[in-house]
Amino acid sequence: MESPFGHTVVRYALDLAEAKLDRPGCRDIYTEFVLPHGGTPQKVLDSMRMGPRSLLEHLVFMDGSRDPVCAAGHAGLTTSPGSFVIRVCPQFMPLYARDPPLSAILILHESLHVLGLAGDRPTSGTITHEVEWRCWKNGNLKSR
Repeated sequence: MESPFGHTVVRYALDLAEAKLDRPGCRDIYTEFVLPHGGTPQKVLDSMRMGPRSLLEHLVFMDGSRDPVCAAGHAGLTTSPGSFVIRVCPQFMPLYARDPPLSAILILHESLHVLGLAGDRPTSGTITHEVEWRCWKNGNLKSR
C-alpha cells in the first residue's frame, strides 16, 4: 500500500463504506453484535462520542505486506480488537478491482474489530455476512 495507487484504492473503498452507512439499517451493524465484555460496538462509539462515519475517518491504514495474517493470503485487511490501525494486505488492491463493494464491506467489518469485536465469536464470515446483509442487501429489514 505504499504506492499512491494503494492509497487511492483505500480511499475509494473508504468512501464507499461511508456512503453505505447512510443506507437504512446499515448502522445496525454496530448494535447487532455483543462484545466480549457484554456491550455493543455502538456503546463503545457512544462512550467515545463518535459516530460510525467519524470512526472510519479516524482509522489509520498501513502497509500489511509483512503481517502474518496477510501473508497467509486469507485477508484483504486485518487489525487487532481495539486498535485503530488497519493493515492493508497486498490482496486488497486486486480485491477492490474485482469487487469494490466487498472492499467496503471489509472496511466496515474491520471497524467492528476496532471497537472490540473479537474474530472468533462470531466468526469472521458471520461478521462479513451481516455487514453485507445490512449495508448492501436488505439493510432496512429487522428480521429475515
